[in-house]
Amino acid sequence: MVRGKVPIEDPAAMQVSFSKLHKELITKAKELSSMCDAQVGVIVFSAASKLIYFGNPGIDEIIERRDTHLDTIQALEKPPLDLNVEEEKCDEEELIVRQMEGEELENLSIMEQLNLIEEMLQKNLNRVKEQRQLNEKTIAEVQHTIHLVEEKDQKNKKGRRLNQFLLRMQIMRMVYIV
Repeated sequence: MVRGKVPIEDPAAMQVSFSKLHKELITKAKELSSMCDAQVGVIVFSAASKLIYFGNPGIDEIIERRDTHLDTIQALEKPPLDLNVEEEKCDEEELIVRQMEGEELENLSIMEQLNLIEEMLQKNLNRVKEQRQLNEKTIAEVQHTIHLVEEKDQKNKKGRRLNQFLLRMQIMRMVYIV
């Protein structure tokens, strides 16, 4: 943290300050590592290009972990190749749909346009055939249901006629009795 300190211009004073401050920095890094169970790495180059470092568990492990972490972040930021391929496939499919709807046909030759129209007609014909089969199946089921209802109705009519006949017979017996 800078507390409004003025940069030191005298090389000897700079070296003395550097020596004190880097020792304090390393001490604070050690405290942070031990008190907070943190993995800490500090690398410092002096004005004279002297390398001073501290790492807990070790500076090599800290650098390796940092590199792994950066690789992971970069991998997450880049979409996977498969996603790009899927996007391209989706774009191609959307173009085909638009062409089937009669849009964006200017890039197609006459033969390609005719083939596209033929494919559309074939798909529509297949859909019509499937719908016709479904309708025929539904009609057959309805006719079967009607037939069952009519049979039941016939049985009910016969049963009513029989009931009416038996009722008449009972009435006639009562009339003869009286």
